[in-house]
Amino acid sequence: MLSVNPNVTVYVPSDGSNGFGGAPLPKAYLRPDDSLPASMKYFGGAEPDHFSSGKLYDTGNFVLVTQTTEVSPGIFLVRTVSQKQGTLELPEITLAIKRPNGLLLVDGCSHSGIEVILQAASAIDPRTEVVFGGLHLVTTPVEEIDALVENLKTKWKVEKIAPGHCTGEPAFARLKKAYGENYLYAGLGTKVELQ
Repeated sequence: MLSVNPNVTVYVPSDGSNGFGGAPLPKAYLRPDDSLPASMKYFGGAEPDHFSSGKLYDTGNFVLVTQTTEVSPGIFLVRTVSQKQGTLELPEITLAIKRPNGLLLVDGCSHSGIEVILQAASAIDPRTEVVFGGLHLVTTPVEEIDALVENLKTKWKVEKIAPGHCTGEPAFARLKKAYGENYLYAGLGTKVELQ
């Protein structure tokens, strides 16, 4: 993409060390230990004037997203951070498009949990028309999947669902049964048309 348009704006979650734009790292990152002599400490024990991560790319207009952000009228980026074991502190961005019947959400893998994403997105609009993307349930026990499916239908009132990749077959089956005609197959190459 950058070879076609090196100045394209690319929105990425800001986590201080993701390699986009040389974001500042927190000073506690190196975990200094006062018991070590200066010769054994990072930077000889002297704090550098500028402490940031490197850049993955020499070109590109990378915008670090630190909070829910409206990038165009009615189009938002919802930033969440996982608090779940295995993906702890992993930031993620979900695309939220405001539509007449609620939000169209496009997530990546829902590492923070789809309910955390729905809660954050509800600040834009409490109604969710459709969720596209992975729900990160591939290893989740079926009892937890059943509870989540119930919450999506009753608590969050998600009208349609189009789960992808990391959702897992047990969750695909339960969501298909619960949503019926409002379950949208979202495999590779699928075209989904919404009014």
